[in-house]
Amino acid sequence: MRNFMQANNELFEDLLLKFNRSEGLFTTKRWEFMQKSLTFKRLAFLVYSSQQNMFEEQQLDTLLKKMTEGFKAVGKDREFTIQLFLLSRILMLRLS
Repeated sequence: MRNFMQANNELFEDLLLKFNRSEGLFTTKRWEFMQKSLTFKRLAFLVYSSQQNMFEEQQLDTLLKKMTEGFKAVGKDREFTIQLFLLSRILMLRLS
């Protein structure tokens, strides 16, 4: 996975862009939180499987803004909160 991330650095940015996408006109808040939870889970795996300090400051800034929006969200799902804290722990492990 580390070799893949070194060769294809756009995967991280593609996952961050998923937060801005709306799936359709008739989606519920619960569905949105489930999708964001899954995206946070994928980002956590991506950060965990990459090398330490591999990501640029701009990418991490965008990720931290999305995480802050997630923590401030009202009526969030329990799974969503779990994935946010998991990503927070992994960021602390991988960043020096």
